[in-house]
Amino acid sequence: MIPERVLLALLSIGVLEYGVDAPVAEAAVPVERRREILEMHAGLARRSAHELLGVAPDASPADVKAAYFRLAKRFHPDVVHE
Repeated sequence: MIPERVLLALLSIGVLEYGVDAPVAEAAVPVERRREILEMHAGLARRSAHELLGVAPDASPADVKAAYFRLAKRFHPDVVHE
């Protein structure tokens, strides 16, 4: 926690301004990307795992793993770095 005297000193020398609102950040995720994420989430309840991954039900374990990692890279929260 920052002591009040440090805040007062920063206010006094002009590093901080009292009562100034922080700038509002723009949406980090573009609208199209957000729509894609929401559509994928909505399909979780009504689609099988193979349908979500985009592989055939008789796909090999290697194909399932590759499809999983492809989607994990695409939908991981750390993809948007802003």
